[in-house]
Amino acid sequence: MTQTWKLGDLTFTRFEADGPTAADYEKACRAAIDEGSAWQFALVQVPSATSELVGDQNPYLVTKAKFLGRNVPVQEFRVVMMQKPKDQLQWALGGIGLQVFAKLGGVPWLLQTKTKEHELVLGLGSANLGTGKFGDRERVVGLTTAFSGDGR
Repeated sequence: MTQTWKLGDLTFTRFEADGPTAADYEKACRAAIDEGSAWQFALVQVPSATSELVGDQNPYLVTKAKFLGRNVPVQEFRVVMMQKPKDQLQWALGGIGLQVFAKLGGVPWLLQTKTKEHELVLGLGSANLGTGKFGDRERVVGLTTAFSGDGR
């Protein structure tokens, strides 16, 4: 997050839920809020098996409501997201990082075209290219589109 999205220095504090229930997550959320820090952002990992739960039984909904109720932006993700194979994890983390960037005030943008067609941008990635370990490096950013305005 600090290198790709230029979010600056980050400090993380963990508050673990005692179990997978919404009550367990609410207790951990209250501990974070009661700790007294002026949180700038919350990342919450919720159990994968809870996605079908509704209302006060869903850890995702309970923690989201608690943090947003205190004006703390929050990004939640499921455990299954972090269990992806190592070669796919970068894409999951990139999506989470992009959401964090946007919720912390990153400005969305659109590539202007001379036509009325629009493109749906599905992927954004970057790489630092160079020769050798200590040589000059150039940052290259790539975009991937899946659909253009004419449906192709």
